[in-house]
Amino acid sequence: MHIDTVPTGETDDSMNALVPPDRQHRLPANVPSHAEPDLLLDILWSGVMGSLASALAAGASARAEGRSAVQPLNATSHWLHGQQAGRVRRLDVAHTGVGLLTHVVSALFWAVPYGLWLQRKSERSAEEIILGGVATAAMAATVDYLAMPRRLTPGWELALSKRGIGITFVGLALGLAGGALLARSLRGE
Repeated sequence: MHIDTVPTGETDDSMNALVPPDRQHRLPANVPSHAEPDLLLDILWSGVMGSLASALAAGASARAEGRSAVQPLNATSHWLHGQQAGRVRRLDVAHTGVGLLTHVVSALFWAVPYGLWLQRKSERSAEEIILGGVATAAMAATVDYLAMPRRLTPGWELALSKRGIGITFVGLALGLAGGALLARSLRGE
């Protein structure tokens, strides 16, 4: 039995001839097709680590400001429960559960452009990866607090000072970068 292989230098796009056009999926033209699994892992690791680091930063900031550590996550549920969500000091499913789920989805959302940026260049230094995380978090802060309707902001202003909000976005930046560095380390890069 003879199995043809794709010659070195050819992309996986040559294999699309075997797949009907409506079943083909493609990355943007500037992202190599072999990068898709790496892209998904970068997004997942960056998003999960970004949500974890920013939630921890928000909780620590809240505690330092004399509030409950869960208040920032509870405040994130304000899109559903209104502004009083930021005053809820206890852990509960209605506020903390909704807030946590919203927070994780948001971090994964911001991990998408970050992951696409990572894939545009295969060799990035640790400094570039960190600066990319900082740029993505700055973009998130700008969009979240200057472009979004108030009901769709993270709601952290209901439980944190401006300084605490800034620290939380620093947590997001470091988490995004840490997730990307971890993903690359796991791939042996």
